[in-house]
Parts: sequence; structure tokens; C-alpha cells
Amino acid sequence: MMFRDQVGVLAGWFKGWNECEQTVALLSLLKRVSRTQARFLQICLEHSLSDCTELHILEVEANDPAFINQWHQESKDKVIMLLLTHLPLLKPGNIDAKMEYMKLLPKILAHSIENNQHIEESRQLLSYALIHPATSLEDRNALAMWLNHLEDRTSGYGGQSRGRPDSMDYGQTLYHQRQNSDDKLNGWQNLRDSGICVSASNWPDKNPACENGHLPLYSSVSVPTTINTIGTSTTTNVPAWLKSLRLHKYAALFSQLTYEEMMGLTEVQLEAQNVTKGARHKIVLSIQKLKERQNVLRSLEKDILEGGNLRNALQELHQMILTPIKAYNFPQTQNIDEQRQDLDSQSSLMSSDSSMGNRLSDGKDSATGGIQQHNVTGCEGESGAAPVPEGDLPGQFTRVMGKVCTQLLVSRPDEENISSYLQLIDKCVGHEAFTETQKKRMLSWKQQD
Repeated sequence: MMFRDQVGVLAGWFKGWNECEQTVALLSLLKRVSRTQARFLQICLEHSLSDCTELHILEVEANDPAFINQWHQESKDKVIMLLLTHLPLLKPGNIDAKMEYMKLLPKILAHSIENNQHIEESRQLLSYALIHPATSLEDRNALAMWLNHLEDRTSGYGGQSRGRPDSMDYGQTLYHQRQNSDDKLNGWQNLRDSGICVSASNWPDKNPACENGHLPLYSSVSVPTTINTIGTSTTTNVPAWLKSLRLHKYAALFSQLTYEEMMGLTEVQLEAQNVTKGARHKIVLSIQKLKERQNVLRSLEKDILEGGNLRNALQELHQMILTPIKAYNFPQTQNIDEQRQDLDSQSSLMSSDSSMGNRLSDGKDSATGGIQQHNVTGCEGESGAAPVPEGDLPGQFTRVMGKVCTQLLVSRPDEENISSYLQLIDKCVGHEAFTETQKKRMLSWKQQD
């Protein structure tokens, strides 16, 4: 498909969304461009809007605390429309105006939920508030409870759900996205990572859903995977992981946290956030399992070397790749050495006539015959080097993948195992936590013709 055709398809989807959905989709894409690209787009927008008098008037109203305060005297139906048109224009740093909005929002949301009115508008309004750069962490904490209230209301009444089965994931994903714009996570990506590079394992997916991803923003039949998968390497898969634990109602709570904060959660902290006793215990136990993943990978590596069951190992790896994984920050010297080693292992593999793809298609019953020794060496790659640093989960995962590759090459061909391994490589290559070097190494193991 040509680029213009791809743009046309995207434009078709875009036209089918409401203004809030369009805003979220655009923001999710803008978060993936470089600073220079972002600044260029800002210049273009400012130029095109310079003569828009009506917008300037709305912006003045949206930032006038006295004007907003007058809305308390208006009907709830009118106020919710005023909020939808004015809240997006609130300027960050305007504390007085923001406080007026924060006084109105709970009243409007409570009225909508109690009377089952304007549920869709309330969802959009809450979405704007949760991703708005003017709102603070405290503001979002105060609003987070309304996500669950809206979910409870829409699960009990189907009249205003717009036929979207995943509609309540909408607000939770937006909440997660707002946290991604905070300074404590990535914000704008650096110049070396400016492309739109997402997969099903990235933003809900995507989760995660996203990847994978995170919880889907819209129904999967109406929006492409790349727009369903907004996230960063530090929080990728969190909503999907919670959903697998049947704890997805707490996705909004987790979206406030960095990876380190999430891994350090205690039952006391969760209790302070009104998490139920059963859920608290389940979350803490699940986080403990996350902390044990690197040791699990080391055990898997040992089992594989001792001729253990590859199918069980692959199943374990498939489950692990769907959990929250953070990219490891390599020391500069280690990163350079890794790249050099990767070039050696990749060239070794590329010179081979044998590949995973070939073995899958051939389905021969031979054991080790025809497998050249340098294939095995190439799969081992980094595996024979120094131990993987503590905390480098992607590195440990890659190391085990190399061991699996070796065993697949020297053992009797098993189509199911090979297919499972190739699928696992695809997930890793689309995962933001893995380095480009690790991805290239795994692609070299795949060697599909």
C-alpha cells in the first residue's frame, strides 16, 4: 500500500471519531515524534490559527476564573457543554482557573452518573481532564475515582454506550497517556527515537495490551493497532497485565506510577488508595512474581542447557513477555561492546545456509545433521559472555532466547516449537524495552527467507 493510501485509510478512521477521540489519537502520535517535528507542527498550527477570532475569544473565557465561576448558576446540561468547549483551552499554570474547573467537574460527573445522563459527554470531559497538561497529580487522583463510577454506570445501563464494548477502557487509557506526558517519564522522545514504532505489545493493546498492550482506547474493529498502542517502555503492558489478573479496574491508579514505584508498592500504600483487601493482596503477590522474573529466566536457561522441555520454556517466555518490562539503561562502554559483539554474531549467522524459517518449512526428521557449528555459536552470541547485570530483564530474556535457538537447531525439528519461537521473536522485536542491538540479534536468529 502506498503512503498516500495509508494516509487515506487513517483519514477515514479519523472522520469516524468524535472530537475527543480525534484529540487523543493525534496526541498519541505526536508523543512519538522528535522535538524538531513537534516544534514544526506547533508553528504550522499557530500560523493557521492566528486569524481565528472566535477561538481567541473562547480561550480568553476558558482562562477567566470569574467567567467560569458563573457557570455554577447554569443548568447542568449547559455546563457540561461549556466545559467540553472550554476545558481543552485552559493554559497550564493558570491555577485559579483550574481550581474553578476542579470545583465544577465532580458536580457535573456526579449529576450525570446519578441521572444516567450525558454519560458519553462525561467520559469525554473526564478524558480531557486526565490528559490535560494543566492538571497535577493531585488533581488526577481526585478525578480517578470517577472512572470506576462511570464504568459501573455503563455496565448497568447500555443506552448510551454507543455500542462500544471497550468504551470504559477509553478513560483508563487516556489517564495512562496523561501520565506519560509527565516529566517523571519520557515526555517527548529524543532525536534518536523519533519514529512511530509501535506494535500490539505497546499501547494497549497495545495491549496490552498494547503491547501488549495497554487497554484499548476504542473497539479493536474500528481503530488500527498502532493507534491502540500508546505507551512507553517503562509502563508497557501494565493495563494488559492487570486485565490478565482481573484487576483492570485499577489501571488508572497504576498509570500514576513509574515502573520503580509500581515495583515498590505495598499493601499499606494500596489501602490508602482504597484498594480492596483481596485486590491488595493479589497485587502485592503479583508484583513479587515480577521481581522474580530474572531468576526465573536464569532457571529456564539452566533447564534448557540440561535438555529440559522446550515447549514449557516457550510457554513461560510467552507469558513473561506480556508482563510490564522496563528498558535497561546500559553503561556507555557496555553498550558499545554489545554492539560489536552483535555484529560478529550476526555476520556468523548470515553466512549460514540454515534458518528457522527453512526448518519450519522443511519439517525434516533429522536430528543434528546439516546443522553447521557456526549456527550454534551465532545463536549463543552473548550467552557465553559475562552474567547479565541485575535488573536487565530484556538482556536476560535475550540470552534465554539464544539458548532456545541453539536447542531448536540441534534437536529434532518440531514445527510447533519453531512456530512458537518465531512468534516470540516478533513480540520482542516490537517491544520497546529491548534495545535495537537485541532486536537485530533476534532477527538474525529468525533468518526468514
